[in-house]
Amino acid sequence: MSFIKDFCQVESNEISLVGGKGASLATMTQAGFPVPPGFIVLTTAFEYFIRENKLDIAIKSILQFLDYKKTHVIESAAAKIQAMIMCEEMPQKIKNEIMHYCSALDSRNMAVRSSATVEDSEQLNWAGQFESYINTPHDKLFHNIQRCWASLFSPRAIFYRFKNNLQKKKISMAVIVQKMIHSQVSGTAFSMNPLTNNTNCIMIESVFGLGEALASGYITPDSYLVHKSNFSLIKKEIYTQEKTIIQSPSGGNEWCQLPIEKGQCQKLPDNDIVRLSKIIRAIEKLYPIPINIEWAKEKEHFYLLQSRPITSNIPGRDHNKKTESGLFSYGAYTANLLANNATYHRPQTFNGIPVSRGITKGKVRLILYKDEIHKLQTGEILVTEIATPELISAIHKAAAIITDEGGQESHLAIFLSREMQKPCIIGTKIATKFLQNGDLIEVNGDKGSVSILEHQHTILGNTEQDLKLFDL
Repeated sequence: MSFIKDFCQVESNEISLVGGKGASLATMTQAGFPVPPGFIVLTTAFEYFIRENKLDIAIKSILQFLDYKKTHVIESAAAKIQAMIMCEEMPQKIKNEIMHYCSALDSRNMAVRSSATVEDSEQLNWAGQFESYINTPHDKLFHNIQRCWASLFSPRAIFYRFKNNLQKKKISMAVIVQKMIHSQVSGTAFSMNPLTNNTNCIMIESVFGLGEALASGYITPDSYLVHKSNFSLIKKEIYTQEKTIIQSPSGGNEWCQLPIEKGQCQKLPDNDIVRLSKIIRAIEKLYPIPINIEWAKEKEHFYLLQSRPITSNIPGRDHNKKTESGLFSYGAYTANLLANNATYHRPQTFNGIPVSRGITKGKVRLILYKDEIHKLQTGEILVTEIATPELISAIHKAAAIITDEGGQESHLAIFLSREMQKPCIIGTKIATKFLQNGDLIEVNGDKGSVSILEHQHTILGNTEQDLKLFDL
């Protein structure tokens, strides 16, 4: 029995062995696109590990009568299953095969990434629910592969499985091991404009450092809109980036502050935007529908880290507009007022990036810390600084979601826009500063607007004291 395949060895019908992410990397590699070299630890390895350690019956018994709508129940079940997986030893025959393939990579550190057999299909999207361990040193390789296996039973993944009635479906986990790319700039790209569903455009999002900064939701990326036919730049929006994620010398990643001047720069120069757009246009020809790409740039070379179908229409502005001008407003005016300590009244309406359609009204619930998630009540509108996957298991209670930060490719944005069908607006910059618990608001997920209908407290004026309250 073989437990590993190189990207070049994967057949087109082997998604059950390599998972969705593994299949996409194999497809791009075999088509000649620049993918970091690597191999896939097949689902057969995970299943052999489970059988050899007799964990299958124990896992089934824990999940059999699970009430997935209770967050604490999901978290308890996940903790038990993940502990069982991490406590067992990986069989030596799997270790031997991994080391054989690993020696051919000639890489000091590696990227270890989950690839579930249900991940990134056209029907469902599991973005952000399984783990990846970038910059893994050799002495942590086996451990991190097991952590990827264990992430199949994270609270988020268990909730999603039950929500979509997949608890009886066989779901397995492959693991991708690749040579580590030392990226100075990373990001995502869409072979369409996801805000207007215009398939004649390419949208690129970019951040300094590793792409995990973008997926985390902490960073609002630069956005570049490119015409697909002639690769002319239609529009670009540059956001200041204060911090980035870099590779730690001891392994793993770490946040670090960016110099002010660098953080204010455009992440990709115009000529690189055109180069990347041409790659995206070529990759799109491999798929029958528009795609979403994860990419990284090391020195002068672009590398492709993932491709997946865009599985839903993401709302935008006026679909009948003939031009794309003004597309990236996103409340930049009010954000600029805040940044420059301007005098203002608390606005009745502000804007953000719309990522999930719908219009609803409800009372605000500010969630600024993880231990506050339990305070969210059914029907309230969740307002938070960043879109993190930790919110997913409780999000079914919320009527809508609003965040200060995040781009189209933050994991919560993907999850909400494609699965939960709840209005969601991200990247407002100011929501947690202007909104208060109990405010009655209207969330318009079609236009990306938030309207305050009734204040819980008195509206603040434009005094110096009021500005201090906003931490300006």
